[in-house]
Amino acid sequence: MPYLIDGGHRKPYSRPAELRDWWPEDTQEWLVKRSEFATILSEGLSEAKAAEAPSTLALDGILKIKPFFKSVNGWWFVEQLVKDLIEALDPGRHQFIPIRLAGYSGEREVEDGTWYILNVHFRVTSVVKDLSDLDVQRPPPNERLYVNPFGKRLTMDAAELDPAAHLWREHRFGRELFMSDDLYDRLMQMKVKLPARKVGVINAVENK
Repeated sequence: MPYLIDGGHRKPYSRPAELRDWWPEDTQEWLVKRSEFATILSEGLSEAKAAEAPSTLALDGILKIKPFFKSVNGWWFVEQLVKDLIEALDPGRHQFIPIRLAGYSGEREVEDGTWYILNVHFRVTSVVKDLSDLDVQRPPPNERLYVNPFGKRLTMDAAELDPAAHLWREHRFGRELFMSDDLYDRLMQMKVKLPARKVGVINAVENK
C-alpha cells in the first residue's frame, strides 16, 4: 500500500534552516533564478540545474538530524545511505544535488555523512479524485489539487501506478510526495522514520 509522506512543519522531520552560498550578488537575475530553482525543487517540476544550487544548508541546531528530512522551501534532504537505497530501487529516476550541512550560527558543519538535496520529478496520475478528500487550488483545465490535511480519504488507482516506481509525485498536485510500501518498509528497517499516511488503492477497472 503506498504512502503519502507528510513532513508538514513538525520537528524533527522538518527543520528550520537557511540556504547559503547561493549566487554571490543580490541582483534581479539572482532573485529570478533563485525563485525558479526553489519552485522546481519544492514541486519537482523538472530536473534542476545543479550549478545553480546553493552549497550550504545552515540548520537551526545540528544535533539528531534525520537522514531524510524536509526544510526550507519544502525541499527534501537525504543522507548517503538513503540516497543509495533510493537509487537501488529507482535507478536514474531522481536527482540528487550535493549540499553541505552546517550550524545556523556558523558552528562546525555536520561531520558524519554526505548530504544531498532530493529532487523527485517523476510523476504519475493515480489519485482518484472522487474517492479522496482534496482541496481545489485551481480548477480545470489546468487543475491544481492538494491533499486535505484533515481529510480521511486518499485513494489511488492501482492500474495507474508504475510498479517500477518507488518514489513519485502526482500530476495535478504540487509538493505532495508519495512512496511505495517497499521503499517505506526498507527505510523503517534501516531505522529511518518518516511521517507517513497510508493511501488506499483500488482497481478502477474492476469497480466500473
